[in-house]
Amino acid sequence: MGHIETDLQRKVDALGLYVVDDVVYTEHLKVYEKVGVDVTHLKYYKWYGKRFVPYSKEYLISSTMKDLLKRDKEKYKQYNSSFLFD
Repeated sequence: MGHIETDLQRKVDALGLYVVDDVVYTEHLKVYEKVGVDVTHLKYYKWYGKRFVPYSKEYLISSTMKDLLKRDKEKYKQYNSSFLFD
C-alpha cells in the first residue's frame, strides 16, 4: 500500500467513514445523479444524525487530517444540534 493510500485510510478511519456500496448508491446518490450531479467521485459517506454526507477520495487526499477533523466536528454540531428538538 502506497503512502497516499495509507494516509487516505487513516483519514477514513479517523472520520468514521463508510465506503459507498450499491445500496447506498441506490438509496442516496442516485437522486443526485438524476438532477445532473456527477457522483462517480463520491466514494465514502458518513451520517451526521439523519443527514447523509458524501465524501470524495480527492477531497480526503487533498485535505489535512487537522482540517478534516475540524470540519467533522463542525458538521456534527450543525447537524446534531439539540436546539432543533427542544
